[in-house]
Amino acid sequence: MTSQLARLNIEVKEYAPKRIKLAVTGHGSASKEQVGKMIKSILSLSSELPLDESDAAAIALCHAFTARG
Repeated sequence: MTSQLARLNIEVKEYAPKRIKLAVTGHGSASKEQVGKMIKSILSLSSELPLDESDAAAIALCHAFTARG
């Protein structure tokens, strides 16, 4: 899959869980529940997302925050 992405000039980024938690909550040792609460707050959601969706949103936000500098 990586070679297919390279052919399409799509860069793959990887982030360690601690880096994602730090980017979203300010604490690298935050729990999944704490990450979920911050995702709800940052995205102004009416309720928390399921944990797998919250994880995906946290990864996306980490990338956005990192790319922004």
